[in-house]
Amino acid sequence: SNVNEGYLDRSPYNRTYGQIAGNGSDLDRSYGVPYVSHMGQIVKNDGKIKVYVIGFSADTGNRTDFSENLAKIAAETGALPTQSGDPYFLAGDEDELDLVFGEIQREIINNLWHIDGPKL
Repeated sequence: SNVNEGYLDRSPYNRTYGQIAGNGSDLDRSYGVPYVSHMGQIVKNDGKIKVYVIGFSADTGNRTDFSENLAKIAAETGALPTQSGDPYFLAGDEDELDLVFGEIQREIINNLWHIDGPKL
C-alpha cells in the first residue's frame, strides 16, 4: 500500500522530489484515485468528520471533467450536497473562494448552535 498513517508515501515512485504533480484538474488514476478512495473509507467509517469539497480553478475550459472529478471525490468521502445541489463548491477566484469559506463557516456555526445553544 502507498498510504502510511494517512499520508501518501511518495518515495518509491521516483518522481521529482518524491512528489506526484498534475494540473490540479485531473484525477491521477494510478495514485490519486486509490488514495481518495482509501481516505474516503477512513472518513466514512469514523463518522465524525464532515467533508467539504472545494474546486478552485480559474480555468473554466475543461469544467466538465473538473466537476466530474470533484463529484467522484465528494462521493468517496461522503460529502453532502451544498445549496447548489452539488456535493462540492466551485470557486474561480479569490472572491468566490471567500464566499465559499463564508458559507462553510455559517454552516459550522449553525451546527454548533444546535450543540451549545446561542452565544450571547
